[in-house]
Amino acid sequence: MRVHNKRICPSALTLSPYHENGSFYQKYRNRSSHNGNRPWLVILLGACRKEAAPCSGNCGILQVEGTVYDLSTNLPLSGQPISVTLTQDQFCLPCLSYKLASGLSDNNGHFQLSYSLDTNLLKEYHIIVSVPVPSNYILFPVLRDSLNSKTNQSTQSANTRNFGYTNLDSMQNLKFGFYASTPLKVNLHRVSAIVQQAPLFFLYANINGSDILSSLSIVQTATNKDTSLVINTSPNLFTRINWNKYTTATEVQSAIDSVKCTPGGNNAIDIYY
Repeated sequence: MRVHNKRICPSALTLSPYHENGSFYQKYRNRSSHNGNRPWLVILLGACRKEAAPCSGNCGILQVEGTVYDLSTNLPLSGQPISVTLTQDQFCLPCLSYKLASGLSDNNGHFQLSYSLDTNLLKEYHIIVSVPVPSNYILFPVLRDSLNSKTNQSTQSANTRNFGYTNLDSMQNLKFGFYASTPLKVNLHRVSAIVQQAPLFFLYANINGSDILSSLSIVQTATNKDTSLVINTSPNLFTRINWNKYTTATEVQSAIDSVKCTPGGNNAIDIYY
């Protein structure tokens, strides 16, 4: 286990126009009447991360224990970073967060971290246990954009668990699972007319019956009668694909199909709608 005691607080003002992880920017345009230039003034209001104060009362030893593993094979994932952070409950700007502990999963994918903390803090803070998504892994299917399409895909940055004052005993035997990623090519063939009042075609995908659905919508046009997209999904498990299309202004046609991909294989499915 490593305990981080470094205080990291961003400066109040920066002129950098770029976004940095963990930072929040507000931009204001300074309109100059002298030369017509409109430089961006960027104010950084990021979270302040610092060491937790030494425990002086109501001290409790927080123990975080669990396993990181491959959901596709049920094999352990070693060397994966785990972090334990204390974060404010209420909306705040800037926010205080405390990095309590961090470590790596061992050869069996197991990790165990501990930290002494004043449990009174948990009346206004909560604990986040986080494991970043490993390279070449996913939490749920990723639907890549295709011609005239858009996704509502959430960012897959980490698998997290939140704990408060009432469920501290739940920080044992945690399971952080990730799917190995493999591409699945989806060939779409439109064989029915476009309903002009409702030209969207909807595609949904999940892995092995998971409750987490990824979705994509395509605006049907004359130029994308036959088109393809790629889903980053998991090998060795079934990927279920649902699609919906309006057949009239008020009626919707739906269908479901599934495919089991092989690692690194030429995985493809054709959908006629």
